[in-house]
Amino acid sequence: MPRNFNALFRHRIIDRVLSSFDIKVTWENLREAIETESIEAGIQTINPSRRTILKDIAEMRSGIFGYSAPIDYNKSRGYHYSNPQFSIYNIPLSKVQIRNIKELIISLKSIVNIEALQTVYQDVLMLEQKLNIQDNIVMKPIIHFDKQDDYLGAVWMNKAYQSIKNEKSLSILYEPFLADKMRMYLSPLLLKSYNKRWYLIAYDHDTLKIINLPLDRIIDIVDSLNPYQSPIDFDYDIYIKDVYGVTKDENQEPILLTFRTNPLLTEYLRTKPIHRSQMIKSESSGKSIITLLLIPNYEIKHLLRGYGSQLEMIHPKEFLDF
Repeated sequence: MPRNFNALFRHRIIDRVLSSFDIKVTWENLREAIETESIEAGIQTINPSRRTILKDIAEMRSGIFGYSAPIDYNKSRGYHYSNPQFSIYNIPLSKVQIRNIKELIISLKSIVNIEALQTVYQDVLMLEQKLNIQDNIVMKPIIHFDKQDDYLGAVWMNKAYQSIKNEKSLSILYEPFLADKMRMYLSPLLLKSYNKRWYLIAYDHDTLKIINLPLDRIIDIVDSLNPYQSPIDFDYDIYIKDVYGVTKDENQEPILLTFRTNPLLTEYLRTKPIHRSQMIKSESSGKSIITLLLIPNYEIKHLLRGYGSQLEMIHPKEFLDF
């Protein structure tokens, strides 16, 4: 988790305590409040020391985060705001901040089928109106996301999104490639975009496993009466850490993939690694040996095959065979 996120999280709690407490506030009070709220929020990394809290107070006073909090200290009152009306949430946005937010909104609206996420899209439009972003004001986007406005599965995005947000299980009619339709009962966990296709990552109530379904293969989605189920402490980044793409066979252990690349592909993969496990060893010939530690799946095979003659598979030798 980024350091700034943790700092801002603590600042928010310190602000709430100083704004609402009439009792003497010590650094121990602030630590207890931060620990309690971090546990409630599922953030287990925040266990601030006295030094950390004093640094937070100094940062809040300094203005480096956009607010110069009037935090005073004396023995009788402890830490308190010299201006009782002050809150970090009452600070108006600067012109630069407003422009940065406008640019972010413009970029956000270019995400694939954001209109399919009806609730999110309405919130974006409301924020856009509050910041007075008018259609006749030309602001070129600085960040651009690939669009796929005609994506077939977009119709299911809002339903899946709301079910994940509200922890509601679903009954899904699904049609795999080259197979008959099937009814599945799932607890949705995450929406993920990969290779210009949206996937629903979900917990299958029948197999008791985490699966992924491309949205464009879903025929129908309705609410299920089954209780919502989720693996304990599910973290998709941890779940997928030894996988390239979205498909994971939980019965398969990672294997070492070894292949030789020409100089051009080597430099490309050096600047854009396939996976965090990637290692490169240069050879005297100018070529390189690259290794990956991954659970084998269709996605990694498809990627490596796409490099054609620029890549020579060494181990397993038959890995890219059809």
